[in-house]
Amino acid sequence: MLYIVFDTNLLDIAYDRGHTDFFSFGMNRNYYDAQTIANHPSRSQDCIVCIPEVVISELLHHREEAYRNSIDRVKSTLDGFGENGHCEFDISPDQYHEENIRQAQAFFSHEKIEQIENCCNEYFPIIINDSIMKQPPFEGKDGKADKGFKDTVIWYSIIQFAKQHPGEYIFITNDDIFHRPEKANFLKERFLSLTNCSIQFFRTVKEIKPVVVQHSAQKYINDVKILEVQKAWEFTSEDERCVAVSWIYPKIIGEDGSIVYINSQIESIYQSVYEKWKQEYNDRKVSIDRPLHFVDDLKYRVLYNQDGKLCIRFERYAYYEEGVHGTHYWIVKVFDLNTGNELKMKDLLTTIKGDLLSYMKLRFEEDKLQHPDKYWKDFSLSKYTCLEDFKFYYDETGLYIFFDPYEANCYASGFVTLKIFPI
Repeated sequence: MLYIVFDTNLLDIAYDRGHTDFFSFGMNRNYYDAQTIANHPSRSQDCIVCIPEVVISELLHHREEAYRNSIDRVKSTLDGFGENGHCEFDISPDQYHEENIRQAQAFFSHEKIEQIENCCNEYFPIIINDSIMKQPPFEGKDGKADKGFKDTVIWYSIIQFAKQHPGEYIFITNDDIFHRPEKANFLKERFLSLTNCSIQFFRTVKEIKPVVVQHSAQKYINDVKILEVQKAWEFTSEDERCVAVSWIYPKIIGEDGSIVYINSQIESIYQSVYEKWKQEYNDRKVSIDRPLHFVDDLKYRVLYNQDGKLCIRFERYAYYEEGVHGTHYWIVKVFDLNTGNELKMKDLLTTIKGDLLSYMKLRFEEDKLQHPDKYWKDFSLSKYTCLEDFKFYYDETGLYIFFDPYEANCYASGFVTLKIFPI
């Protein structure tokens, strides 16, 4: 048996780079790549992906910090509106801790992830001694003998686990202490002497593939086949009624890590919309003492599926009986089929030289002159200060930015679109 163990620095999500889905727990691309390798039909032996308990705790803490920071940014923006800037949040940062744990437990249960428990108390004297003696994983240099405490807890947790689960071990970490030849050899020999198991250290998931998979060749993914999958979500409302919704979502066929990761991102979109739908239903049900009539439709359109790129537009229409009309939403995702990464506008407009934001504003002014009824007369792009402020989609004719109903014109005008660049 081969055990693949992750350090935190390989699983951390860059919340400061636009990740904002705090209500559907998931892992980053590294995890899905490792699972793909572990389940590869040409693997040399059975494999299990493991995550230490302390790593999970750190990931949850980072997520809660990011949620709190996100709420603080919203509050800071609303403060600029004075008395009109008040807003109640469904889940406060203090309440989010329990919600975060609930989502994580559901994810780990669904993924059947092997968790490595923290090392027990009997290892504490050993850790203290290692700190005093400056033994790896403690750094032990420049007066920083205590640097590496968390790494040491992870290290002895793996040792404890290996004593009960004989096999070969791979530890993926970016920490230099595990990659300096002298320190790495010391740790490998100690691991072998304490567990009778071997261990190897790698910096990236890509590096482990030749170790795990025999005779594999990386193929380029130009386009993909997509299945329509129907799934029903149901819950018991606050008035103890069973409420259900059923949506059809796209599932990409393939076992590559990039495809598995994209599928997880698509599922998280539907899960996130479901959570919002459930909350909206309960909020509106408070004042209506009977079954609530509502329509909440979620569809998708594949706009682009070639040249290694996939663009999907998810179209939601929500209508509740007390409203004058329903509300339309678009959620657009553009993926790189070979990496699984979500592509930003700047990734698609590589042929445009100079300031992209200035170019887009120039295109808007030209379009407004040619089509004066397309926008409200006083509508401008003054509040759009960076590319990330714009919503966009990508199809075979080019790249378009779009504005929601009421954003650039009245509801009857629907989504207002503007072609920025033809393909």
